[in-house]
Amino acid sequence: MLEVMENAGPASEANLATIAPEGAEKGGKGGEPDAPATLPPTVPAKGGEGGEVPPSPPLALPVAEHVAPPAPEFVADGVFTPAPRSNLVISGLREQGHYLRDLGDGRHAVDCPWAHDHGGEGKGEAIYTEPTPNIPYGQYRCPNSHADPVTIMALLDRLDIEPQRARGKARVRIEAGEQNLVLATAQHVLAGCDGFYQSKGSIVCLQSGAGQKDVTVALATEQTLSLALAKVADWEKWDGRSKAYVPSDPPARLCQMMLKATDHGSLPELNGIARQPYFRKGDGALVMQPGHDAVSGIYARFDAKAYDLPEPTQDAAKAALGRLQALVEEFYFATDTDRSAALCAMLTATVRSSLPLAPAFNVTAATSGSGKSYLTASITPFAGPGEPLNMSY
Repeated sequence: MLEVMENAGPASEANLATIAPEGAEKGGKGGEPDAPATLPPTVPAKGGEGGEVPPSPPLALPVAEHVAPPAPEFVADGVFTPAPRSNLVISGLREQGHYLRDLGDGRHAVDCPWAHDHGGEGKGEAIYTEPTPNIPYGQYRCPNSHADPVTIMALLDRLDIEPQRARGKARVRIEAGEQNLVLATAQHVLAGCDGFYQSKGSIVCLQSGAGQKDVTVALATEQTLSLALAKVADWEKWDGRSKAYVPSDPPARLCQMMLKATDHGSLPELNGIARQPYFRKGDGALVMQPGHDAVSGIYARFDAKAYDLPEPTQDAAKAALGRLQALVEEFYFATDTDRSAALCAMLTATVRSSLPLAPAFNVTAATSGSGKSYLTASITPFAGPGEPLNMSY
């Protein structure tokens, strides 16, 4: 318990400051059992005087790197056709000697295959633009005049590339009587979508907060699944009238089956969110890269450039402790133990993603306006960006 004495400075009334565990929901359900709070040894308020700490050698922490698991080989003959390994248009232009160079941002300079139509000296190079959500087949533009219109479809026809394959997406055919195979294919396709994971038997997705600085986890819905599946794959079904496969949307019933399934295939596991570098459970390695770590199942969102950590020596630890003490030196704590508990709260918030359990920190004072809310506002940023969740006791 942190007892803040009276006249610590203006602040609004607050009864409880809790370092909320990952995945806490509104209403106080954090999924963590109660654990008794333990206080660290007394830390001197200023100047580093007090009990001496025995010297310790420098600690060499292993720094972890994300190791992507090998992509599972998936075969579903008659239902699934994987996306091309490379851009078919660029490969075709290279084979015919028309490719010049990469211009960046998905744009490429090419020597127009219809240069004989230009009539004299050309006015410039043609541009091929790779497919995007707004131009699904890509785009081809030539600044010169031609006898016939030169479009991306004309270029695909000249390179003998099927338009659907030029989109660079996988293809799924909804075959009657192959429900299990289509479901397995949909799960495989979803595993290739960024931001979708399985957690405790459910499909979840990541959502970015304001300014893309924070990230939260939400249960996937039928709508979010349908949009994600359509984004990464072209879906087709057999049309009896035209006697051919025609474009289709991912079936709503298929999305419902995916949400109710107990096995979500190769969809990666999500075990928590980290908003700064963290110690990986198991090997204790320090993960300094944002993104999803397949070993721990932790997804991290932070700017790696903002964490230039010094060598973890005792001197560096003392210097860091001094910086933390400076943040609370103007608070009037009842005892040095209360001051050290405030520092412990900062450290707990920082390493919360690496702890299976964490204590709660109760901030109390004899009167309102003593600085409780101001103290908790100084602690919660150590847990990462975003607004903390305020809840009643």
